[in-house]
Amino acid sequence: MTTVSNPIVSPEVEKKFMELASLQRKLPEEAMNKVQALQICNLYSYALEHIGDINHRMNEHINSFNGQQGTVLKKIRIVRKDLIRPDYYSLDINSEIVENYKYQKEKHPDTYRFKDLTINQVERILKDASKEYSIEHSKLKVYNHIQWLARESAMALGVFDFKYAKECLDELYDMVEDHDKYLKYIAEFEEDYDQKHRTYVRM
Repeated sequence: MTTVSNPIVSPEVEKKFMELASLQRKLPEEAMNKVQALQICNLYSYALEHIGDINHRMNEHINSFNGQQGTVLKKIRIVRKDLIRPDYYSLDINSEIVENYKYQKEKHPDTYRFKDLTINQVERILKDASKEYSIEHSKLKVYNHIQWLARESAMALGVFDFKYAKECLDELYDMVEDHDKYLKYIAEFEEDYDQKHRTYVRM
């Protein structure tokens, strides 16, 4: 077994954080894969993939990987850049859904999986699948504020609440950017943090 010279959390806390990281890769990840498999809007599913992965990256083998700051920061930057104007992002998402629908209907009229559906029905399929992504993320137990923010960000994206997602990502970015402060934030632990802090995402 590898011994970590300067662990940032106790073995007991690391075990709980590792469980959070592992659970993120199960039902929440499966829900994200289902959204991607629909191929309705790549811009949107790309955001779900990156933000949903943050709680995995931050908490995976935390005493060895130290929260993978570089990877986490990159994921936040990618999506945060697109969310500079949440209203514009929403328009971009809607535009891609419509354009992809029209293209598939025109180029692949016989094989397009949604060929018999209206654009509104296709949008509903996407939103139902992404809501499931939010629901699965909501089941992850978190133990500190930075984990809570990562979960809120993913849940907000899943229900198309881009304004709140941006607010969460802005705060998250500020917590991740400084290395020393980041190590402090990811090491915080409160067993009943989850019970004391409700979600602000409406599902």
